[in-house]
Amino acid sequence: MNPYLRALRIFSLCAVLLGFAFAETAPTSIRHIRQVSGGEVQIALSADVTPQAQLLAGPDRLVLDFPQTIAASDLKIPAGRGGLVKSIRVGLFTSNPPVTRVVLDLNAPTAFQVYPVAHMVVVRLGSAQRKLAAFNTEFEVVDSPPPVAPPPPPQPILNVQFNNGILRIHAERVSLAQVLNEIQRQTGATITVPPGAQDQVVVNLGPGPVREVVAALLNGTQFNFVMIGSDDDPTQLRSVLLTPKGGGAASTPATPNAQPPNQ
Repeated sequence: MNPYLRALRIFSLCAVLLGFAFAETAPTSIRHIRQVSGGEVQIALSADVTPQAQLLAGPDRLVLDFPQTIAASDLKIPAGRGGLVKSIRVGLFTSNPPVTRVVLDLNAPTAFQVYPVAHMVVVRLGSAQRKLAAFNTEFEVVDSPPPVAPPPPPQPILNVQFNNGILRIHAERVSLAQVLNEIQRQTGATITVPPGAQDQVVVNLGPGPVREVVAALLNGTQFNFVMIGSDDDPTQLRSVLLTPKGGGAASTPATPNAQPPNQ
């Protein structure tokens, strides 16, 4: 065979194969979009396409992604006709492969249904839904997500440990009175807790000698305080007396183990 004719036949065959490949992979086009009512939008296509739909918030919108689809060059975007649809937007979401995104901007979050029917996708919004004849699709009604309950407030923490004269305090979101009452319970010391000791405290003190840790707890509060040690061991704690600052010093018996009030 003539080499020229052979080359021409090969070229023609390649052109035919490329034509078939292009025909098989040519993207579908969105030909027109029509809003037929305040809660229904029809999207006509050159072939059957099932979009992926998702309802998003902030702002409220229904997003439809059409795979292997482009918008026709003469596609006209209708203005919103009120109702649930505020406006309609169309754009190329990805180019390779082509995915065209149709966005229905909503006036409020709402339930929706999507019906692919005969080269058309029908979107119906709102709780009142009508059924289409000869309808076959895997899409189901998707309600707007329920409101997320706020997380519960963090629990208060009160952990007081006392052993052999060593005290440790870890407290969060509890009152000073609660901490002092727990110290009294753990150590056996007598502590006068004023009615005004209701301010919340956040502390992590110790481990250390009981009198040093208690002094660190009370320093900076609205109270003067006097700590009295044990007759046998001055490092131990027998009692704590508190008075509001500016309200006069606490009345305490004279004892060499008394610590002066903190100012």
